[in-house]
Amino acid sequence: MKSALTTILLACAALLAANTAAAQTAAPNAASNATASTPKTKKTSKKAVKKAPAAGTEEDEPEPDVSSSAVYEYQCELGAKL
Repeated sequence: MKSALTTILLACAALLAANTAAAQTAAPNAASNATASTPKTKKTSKKAVKKAPAAGTEEDEPEPDVSSSAVYEYQCELGAKL
């Protein structure tokens, strides 16, 4: 059973390595073919830049209500207090 799992693992690793190598060699070729066939045009229009909201104005979730919670002191085996 152990040798079968090792064989499967090695086969998967070899396929993954081959697939990664093929993708890396195909990506530059595809990029150079795309740039050669379609010329790039520059757009001079400027888009309005939206500013991010201030950090204090985020209203994702309200603060949880902890008034009914109990506080427990915990000390682990090594003496650390949590």
